[in-house]
Amino acid sequence: MFRLGSIVQVFRINPNMRSNTSGLQMPTAGLRVSRFRGGKPSRCGSQVARNTAYFARGVAINVANDGTPHICFGTSAGAVFALELSEADGKFKSALVPLPKHHKTAITAVGSAYQSRQGKWTEDLGCHLVTCDEAGGIAVWLAERIGKQGFSLVTAVPPTGQPAVSVAVRRDLVVAARLDGAVQLYGLRDGKLRADLGAHSRFISAMDIHPTKDIIATVSEDCSLGVWGLPIGGAKAECLLSVCWMHAMLTGVAFCGANSDDVAVVAYDTDEVHLYKYKA
Repeated sequence: MFRLGSIVQVFRINPNMRSNTSGLQMPTAGLRVSRFRGGKPSRCGSQVARNTAYFARGVAINVANDGTPHICFGTSAGAVFALELSEADGKFKSALVPLPKHHKTAITAVGSAYQSRQGKWTEDLGCHLVTCDEAGGIAVWLAERIGKQGFSLVTAVPPTGQPAVSVAVRRDLVVAARLDGAVQLYGLRDGKLRADLGAHSRFISAMDIHPTKDIIATVSEDCSLGVWGLPIGGAKAECLLSVCWMHAMLTGVAFCGANSDDVAVVAYDTDEVHLYKYKA
C-alpha cells in the first residue's frame, strides 16, 4: 500500500516553473529527486501580469472522495492544477488537471485536511482543498474525483487585501495565517469568520498545524515564534509558547519529534535550527 503520509512533508514546488522545466519536486527517502516534467499550461500564460515571471506556488497533498490521491499546486496566473498519484509506485499517472477558474491573482498557499493531519486518519479528514491568492481571497473546494468536473467550489472568502501565506484545515474550519500578522478561522462550508487571532506585530512568514492536536505554530518577521491553542470546540485561544530569536528573520516552522510535541524553527541566512518544547 502506498503511504501518502510519508511524503507529505518532503515534496516542494520549484518557484520558477517554466515551459519544459520541472514544476514539482518530490525528494525520496534517499534524497533522490523525482521530478514531474511538463509544459507550461498555455491557457494560463496570458493571465500573468506583464513583467511577472510564470511560477508555481503553494502545494498540498489530498485524497478525493473516490479515494484517488493527488497533489494540487497553484500558479502565478491564479490557476490551480491537480496531479493524480499512483498508489502502487507513487508516480504521476496523468497530465495536469485544471480546477475551475476562480482566482484572479497569483496563488499564495494551498492546503487540505489530509495534509493538515499529515495522513493520519480521523473522522473529520474529508476531501476538502483550500486555495488562497495574493488579493487575500480564499476558496474551498470539494474533491470528488480527478478529472472533468471533479472539483466543485464549496464556498469562498472575498479578498481582504491581506494574502494568506499559509493555510490549513482543522475539523470544520479553515485556518489562514495572513501577511499582516493575523491568524483567522473561517467556516469550511460557509466561509464565515469565526475567530481572529492577533498573533504577530509584523508579517507572518510561516505556519504549521499539529497533526492531532488543535494547535498551530507561527513565526514572523518580528523575530518571534508563537505556539497557539485554537479556539475550537468551545476552547479559548491560548498562547502556549512565545519565544524571541533576537536579530533573526524567521522563515520556517514545523512540529517535530515522536509525538510532534517539539517545534523546529529556522531563520534566514543561518545554518541553525532551534528546537523548542511547549506545554499544552
